[in-house]
Amino acid sequence: MNAENLTAVSRERTIEEFDEVFDLLAHPHRRTVIDELESDVTVTVRELAERIAERRDSASLSSARIALCHNHLPRLAEAGVVSYDHDEKRCELNDAAAVRAVLATAREQV
Repeated sequence: MNAENLTAVSRERTIEEFDEVFDLLAHPHRRTVIDELESDVTVTVRELAERIAERRDSASLSSARIALCHNHLPRLAEAGVVSYDHDEKRCELNDAAAVRAVLATAREQV
């Protein structure tokens, strides 16, 4: 874990906060959303669905888009990880330090 990641997770957190972070990162679509939003400022739902379909052979564009709109983006938005405009079908990454730190640490282990 690098110094930046350590700083992001070093404040005292409750078990519930860690459970929420791990739950959010448990699904590969949500990890893909965070990955993609780290490299792009704002992304459309269609762009995210295309990237998920590219990464996951089993995900069709249609099913990825539906899952994003009705499950993954609302959950990430409720947790404060992303800002999601349902009407415009656009989202952007918020400053979700704990989520990003856990994901970065996990990537280092792979």
